[in-house]
Amino acid sequence: MILIGQWKIPAVVNRSQPKIPVAVVGCGYFGARHAAIYAEHPSAQLVAIVDPCTEAQNIAEIHGAAWFKDIDELPSGVQAVSVAVPAQYHAEVGCRLLEREHHVLLEKPMALNLSDADRLIGTAKRKGLVLQIGYVERFNPAVAWVNREVSLPPVSLEFVRLGPPSERHSVLDVVLDSMIHDIDMALHWTGESPCAIRADGSSVGGPITGVVSAEIEFPGGTSVRLTASQVSAERVRKVTIMTKRTCYIVDLLHGTVRTSGDFQRDLPVIGNVSSVSGKESVKSPLYREIDAFLRAVSLGLASPVSGAEGRAALAVAIEISTQIRSHARSVS
Repeated sequence: MILIGQWKIPAVVNRSQPKIPVAVVGCGYFGARHAAIYAEHPSAQLVAIVDPCTEAQNIAEIHGAAWFKDIDELPSGVQAVSVAVPAQYHAEVGCRLLEREHHVLLEKPMALNLSDADRLIGTAKRKGLVLQIGYVERFNPAVAWVNREVSLPPVSLEFVRLGPPSERHSVLDVVLDSMIHDIDMALHWTGESPCAIRADGSSVGGPITGVVSAEIEFPGGTSVRLTASQVSAERVRKVTIMTKRTCYIVDLLHGTVRTSGDFQRDLPVIGNVSSVSGKESVKSPLYREIDAFLRAVSLGLASPVSGAEGRAALAVAIEISTQIRSHARSVS
């Protein structure tokens, strides 16, 4: 069993499967988790970690991988790369890797503006490579249950995502850092682009938006309300899904679903997806996300979360942030 910080990865390796040579670029909190999963995944061989910090060198040594300070040092044989650098470098690093013929799993947001998002999508298309965007909630077991069992699109959705300040708080506002996950799920479950967006928020302790609420309307009639905060002592990730017959209350943090309406019972979802126990199992959303990425690379499948989908959520997130900042300027 491999231990990276609080994350324990079960050592389950099938030696009969061909292994995809992979690397991780950016080895902070999330990059270390990617590296630990690749190191134990039966379909991956962690070849290298790219990050100039010495802690990355230590992590590379733990996993028996090479350590490089720059992307240009990566061996050409590396097929697939996870990118977990700070968000302001996502587009630059992602495009460089795609130009070098590497498939890319890019942490969200894929870029900080739409022109850079388009550049990523265009490069991946031109090179014929997988570009997967890291909306990890898509791989949450509770979300998978909703995809299978709930009649979509819903009548309404209400998302609540609360937590303490993020380590990325100095770069990203709460919309691009947190709410964008829920925006992506709303777009995915409705299958439509919004026809109206209204947003409000406040800044706590500086210019970064700390508490945000938004309402989104879709042409098919689905209404969505989103609330997100990075100044809460409590961690909450819940979504309420209203259909014509039933209300589903989904706890994304703990992987449970409760219904009301025609039925009132708890519905078991595979595994507890929270990090409270300190374990990263094969049932965790991040493991499932990486597994889907490796399958797409290995089998030549379309990306399970495409660059176009990443751009769609980014466009809505930028509009919400723009409205909030515009409102803040008008009242100041």
